[in-house]
Amino acid sequence: MGCPSRSSNFDIVDRAGTWLATGDLVWPKQRVCAEVQSNEHHPEEDRPIDEGRRRDLEYERWYVAFMYPEDIFVAKRASTFVNVLGQELRRRSP
Repeated sequence: MGCPSRSSNFDIVDRAGTWLATGDLVWPKQRVCAEVQSNEHHPEEDRPIDEGRRRDLEYERWYVAFMYPEDIFVAKRASTFVNVLGQELRRRSP
């Protein structure tokens, strides 16, 4: 089994159709979202907003993974991030 199709910059809505977030990497069928976190795009003062959106998504039964630069550029962290994300995608796949 390969990785399911993903969408980039995907608008996520709640059950009533209200916008919750625009996810960086989203697997809609599995309700999985990976959000890139960096000081360039998400300065420290925006973190409470990001955490609020994360809670909103989790309330709607989405799995949200925040991905930091170290999760990309540090081999051990990248491997762990990919493995955890893959486990969640498999768990949520039909």
